[in-house]
Formats: sequence, structure tokens, C-alpha cells
Amino acid sequence: MDNHGRSSIVGNHESVNDDDGGGIDELKNLTKQSLQMFRNIVGSEYFIDQYNQCRNQISHRRLERRKQRAVQMVMNTVA
Repeated sequence: MDNHGRSSIVGNHESVNDDDGGGIDELKNLTKQSLQMFRNIVGSEYFIDQYNQCRNQISHRRLERRKQRAVQMVMNTVA
């Protein structure tokens, strides 16, 4: 931990480009640690609110892209 009570994750990671696929697990672990660090800094309620807003925006964008692909498929079929 640093002198502000925060844990340091810099330098604790290895290469995420491992040939055996272990880098993916390392990246997931680092991501979880980062999210937990942010949650500890800003507080759980605020973190959850912002996290859910991001998830909702992503879901909305995915739905819009799915709709656009469906319309495009219909237009390509008609043409």
C-alpha cells in the first residue's frame, strides 16, 4: 500500500501476451483488482451507480447495432 492507503497494482502484472493463454486470466485478475480499487476510492454506492450506467449504455448501443443489422439484412434481401 502507498502512503494514502491505496494498494499499488503497478508492477505486479506479467505480460498479457503469453502463448499459453494464461495472459487472459492475468488480465481478468488485473481488471478485477482495478475495479475493486476504484470502488474502494469512490464508495460502493457511487461505483455501482456509475457501473450500471455504463452497462446500460453498452446494452443500448448493442441493441441499436442489432436493429441496424436486421434492417440492413431486410434491405439486402429485398434488393
